[in-house]
Amino acid sequence: MNWLQRLFSPPEKQPLIKDKAPQPAAVPVPAASSAPSSPADPREGAESHLREVQTKTNKLAEDFARGEINRDTFVHLYEHYQQQRQDIERLLDISPENWREAVSQGKSIAIRREHFAKALGFSIYENVSGMPLATLGKFDLDSALMVPMLSSYREAAREMFGSRIRSTQIENGRWVCFVSGQFTTLIALYNTEPAARQLQQMEEPHLFFERANKPRLQQSPINLDGMVFPHEYYLQ
Repeated sequence: MNWLQRLFSPPEKQPLIKDKAPQPAAVPVPAASSAPSSPADPREGAESHLREVQTKTNKLAEDFARGEINRDTFVHLYEHYQQQRQDIERLLDISPENWREAVSQGKSIAIRREHFAKALGFSIYENVSGMPLATLGKFDLDSALMVPMLSSYREAAREMFGSRIRSTQIENGRWVCFVSGQFTTLIALYNTEPAARQLQQMEEPHLFFERANKPRLQQSPINLDGMVFPHEYYLQ
C-alpha cells in the first residue's frame, strides 16, 4: 500500500535556481607607453628667448631714463642685446637646433659691473675760504685745478637757482661731481661717468656729514679732530 501511495502522490517541489546574469568580460587596460615624446621645435625656444631679449632692451631704456645706469652701461648693454638677437636670428636660418650657442650667460651682469662708476676719492672744501678741508680715498687732483672748477660750479649753481649737484668729465675718462652744502662743498672723483641716481645718492651722505659735524664746522678755524665722514662708506 505504501508503495502504491508513493506511486500516485504528486512529486515534491524543488526550489527554483535562477540563472546568473552574464558578467561582462574584463577589458584589459593598456600599459602606459614608455616611448619618448617628440622633441620641441627649437624655433619655439629661440623665439621665446628673442622676446626676453626685447623685454630686457625695453627695460634698459627705462633704467637709463630713471638714472639707474650711466651712458657707458647703456651703450654696451644695448650692443650686447642687439648682437645676441642678430646671432640667434642668423642661426635660425642656417642651424636652428644650435641657436643656444648665441646666448652668453651672465654677460649682461658682467657689463653692468664693468661700466658701473666707482668712487675713487673725495675732497671737501670750505665754502667761505674756498680751501680744502679734508681728502678721502685716492683723490689725486691738484687743488690749483679744483679751485677754478669749484668757482665755476658755484657760479653755475647760482644761475640754476640753487642746484646742489653738478658733474663734468676730466682727463683719462674720469669724472668729478660737486655737491654743495651749507658749510662745505664735496668734490667726488669717479673712474667713469656716474649714473644720475649715483649723483643723487652722494648728496645724502654729504648733508649728513654737515649735520653730524655742525658744531665743529662752525668753529674758526675748523678742527678735524673727532669728525665723522659718512662718505668713506662709498669707497669700499
